[in-house]
Amino acid sequence: GLAAPTAVTLSNARAAAAGGAYLALAAGALIAGAVSCLRTIGIVLFIAPAVAALLFAPLGVAALGMALAGFVLARRANADGGAVSTPDNPFELSAVLKIAFLLAVVALTSKLAAEKLGSAAVLAVSALTGLADVDAVALSVPLLAPATLSQEVAAQAVLAAVGMNICAKAAYAIMLGGGRYGMAYAGLSLAAGA
Repeated sequence: GLAAPTAVTLSNARAAAAGGAYLALAAGALIAGAVSCLRTIGIVLFIAPAVAALLFAPLGVAALGMALAGFVLARRANADGGAVSTPDNPFELSAVLKIAFLLAVVALTSKLAAEKLGSAAVLAVSALTGLADVDAVALSVPLLAPATLSQEVAAQAVLAAVGMNICAKAAYAIMLGGGRYGMAYAGLSLAAGA
């Protein structure tokens, strides 16, 4: 989701960029991105296995790319010896309530969009939702296949959400995380996502 474009807060990234620890922070963020891609496959696999089968290759490649880039940066960070401060706790009740609300909105909007406006509207809703959260799309849109949407369109909707989420996190990292951290994270995550 949106809450963590990195494994640590962006303020930690900005503070660490001057000392060279940005490599370790970018590495953690990339590995978290890889886990997020794999988690999305797992969520869809639990809900709609036929849709998940269409996600294995594209999300698996993205996860592999992010993980490899993260491990390379982590090795470089270890060689440089940069220290990283401890991140804040990302678990809050308000975040859980927000995701529950977002899930309900996305489920209703996607169903109405599919029934009234067709698959292009579902893709648009999924892409816009992906700016903030992927889980809401992964938990709701695959349920529409095959009754309301084809399995291919449901998979495309999940991929649209993931793609937009990767782009949004890259933008947040550049704008809020500092130059070297932002560029390292954004460049590598966008390349893996592409």
